[in-house]
Amino acid sequence: MKYLVIAGTLLVSTNLHSQKVVSYSDYQNHINQAELKAVDADFEGALDQYKISFGYKDAFAKDYYNAAVCASRLSNSKQASFYLQKVLEKGYDASFLRADTIFSEIFGGSDSSRVNKKPVKPFDTRLKHLLDSLLNADQEFRKKNPQSYHKGEWNDTIRSIDSTNVIKLREVINLNSFPSEAAIAVQPSSLIDFNWYALLIHQQKGSPNRFSDFSFPVLSAMARGDILPHRGAFLFRRLYGKDSLFGSGAVFKVVENKKPKYFYNEISQEQEKKIDENRKKYGLESLVDHRKKLKYFLEHKDIKFDFKLYDEVETIEADIINRIYPNLKAL
Repeated sequence: MKYLVIAGTLLVSTNLHSQKVVSYSDYQNHINQAELKAVDADFEGALDQYKISFGYKDAFAKDYYNAAVCASRLSNSKQASFYLQKVLEKGYDASFLRADTIFSEIFGGSDSSRVNKKPVKPFDTRLKHLLDSLLNADQEFRKKNPQSYHKGEWNDTIRSIDSTNVIKLREVINLNSFPSEAAIAVQPSSLIDFNWYALLIHQQKGSPNRFSDFSFPVLSAMARGDILPHRGAFLFRRLYGKDSLFGSGAVFKVVENKKPKYFYNEISQEQEKKIDENRKKYGLESLVDHRKKLKYFLEHKDIKFDFKLYDEVETIEADIINRIYPNLKAL
């Protein structure tokens, strides 16, 4: 009887999401296809992929957001409202949705009150408060001398706090797994980042306050789906000190006559195939698909991706780029 009730609930939900439970790997495959179709302005095809992907148990808020964008592009305010409710359930602040002009029709229409009043799903408040307390301790003395806190009078205090924070964060990960969006809800002001990631950044390779290597816990989190794939790749690169797994940071910006041009360093098919295999294991799309999304993102900001330009693009002087990277191709 229990399963019949669940099935009935799924059928009533206006066919807006899949009834088939999908694995995390399948989820990311469908998300990749959805994003590629959205980039190509095939919003109906993108929505079909999103509906399948949402059979996964812990879909990310940014994917619900993008599904709402696609529905809005098709002037389907009912479907867009449904997905925006999912975004708000994840803990995102409604004021940021109201500020998006693409959703102005929804928030100015009859569906707006229903969207605004959607409650946040229950999450682990104890874990969230613990992470907030670690971050507050991390920031307290850094804020007193933000430009050079490593050399200031509070340096020893900061080192002591960092060492204690590392122990507590290790305990959190060992006991609770990597703090995920599903566990602590999203940051109210961001669909892709958490403020507590600063604790990890301060343990990056080369930091004078590095007490522990969190690069492999981040890799494990990526494989399990506890972190958005590109945010995980970014953190891994910072923590490990290099990235031979994902081919990240291989796009370059050159400004000539005040006009930016973008290039990537071409590698052999064998190298790219190996990198793509690694990327797939950790929820990332192929390098070819990633370049296509990045190129779109350089000109459009409607679809939200979980990468940032400063993670992906390095600015290089025009007179030296060809000397350093002889195998460049236009993005």
